[in-house]
Amino acid sequence: MRRCLAGLDEFVASALGDAAAQDAAIDSAIADADARIRRELMIEMGTVRVASWPDDDMVLGTDYDVEEEPYDFTSAQFRRWGFVRLRRRPVQSVQRVRLMLGRHNTILTYPQQWIRINKRSGHLSIVPTPGAGWSGLVLQGGTYFIPYYSSGWMGDNIPQVIAVDYTAGLGGDYAKDEYADLRHQRARLAAAELLQYLAHAKHPGVQSISISEDGASESVSYTRGGKPMFQDFIDAVEAEWRQFKQSVEGTETGIGFTVL
Repeated sequence: MRRCLAGLDEFVASALGDAAAQDAAIDSAIADADARIRRELMIEMGTVRVASWPDDDMVLGTDYDVEEEPYDFTSAQFRRWGFVRLRRRPVQSVQRVRLMLGRHNTILTYPQQWIRINKRSGHLSIVPTPGAGWSGLVLQGGTYFIPYYSSGWMGDNIPQVIAVDYTAGLGGDYAKDEYADLRHQRARLAAAELLQYLAHAKHPGVQSISISEDGASESVSYTRGGKPMFQDFIDAVEAEWRQFKQSVEGTETGIGFTVL
């Protein structure tokens, strides 16, 4: 991120003050960039343990980091290998997948051998495997409910039924060369967040600032024509981000559709 701000060190220092204030502002900008990446690409930068309707004896911060609502169930989905697109990716591991009718009513827990996961895209499927946990399928009334699920007799779409506990995030993989483009985009987004904050919060309406040092004749002017300060840079970051996002959606996540 500091490389993206090359040449603007003096401006950032003069606007924010001491090193502690600069570090705090940079950390905040990085957090904002991470939140945007998570929201728009469903990519976790670190490691997060996700629990869906966790057991009563599970402790937030000890056994899991985030609680998610279960996924909706459709009978067509069930007949097509139980395909689910997880909300966070990449997926490091899947701890368990359950069919549930309410927080305390587990119909069945799928055997681990049945779980198939495309870790990078976060696509999860259930593939029944002979000899791998068939007896574990019939749990807590599963024999009664499964035909109703699969045939659609309980409705073609049932909200909040598929509960998935999993661990997601890049973790140590973030440093790998294959994620160099993501690191670059993250840094640019964070730099744009910081400059936008400085332009609007510290110097609202200002288009140009000159800075000179005591004893020096050099003057640096930060000007962006008739636009707010740094707007050209911010526009370039947004344009590059849109292209990057389209590329990722086309090759990894798939584009989401809404039917009205």
